[in-house]
Amino acid sequence: MEKVIVYSHEAEKYLKELIDVLFENEYFSFRDDAIEYVLKIRDYVRQNIAYPAKETPIKFRDHGEKYMFYKANANTTWYIFSIKMNNVLS
Repeated sequence: MEKVIVYSHEAEKYLKELIDVLFENEYFSFRDDAIEYVLKIRDYVRQNIAYPAKETPIKFRDHGEKYMFYKANANTTWYIFSIKMNNVLS
């Protein structure tokens, strides 16, 4: 069965804005590098998201029922929250 990942409107907006923030605050010298960074996050989600994932601790449940994390480098870890709706992760 094919994996279907649906990003919330807020997540899509955040990822698009992240490109600008990374470039404008000079985390990356080139916009294309910031774009590649965000694409790597999306690729990680696509390749690694699976149910059952780890249960989200109660204090973070507002963000989603399950979570996983992506360690972008030694200093940066992204926590990725998801919910399952109609057999689809979002």
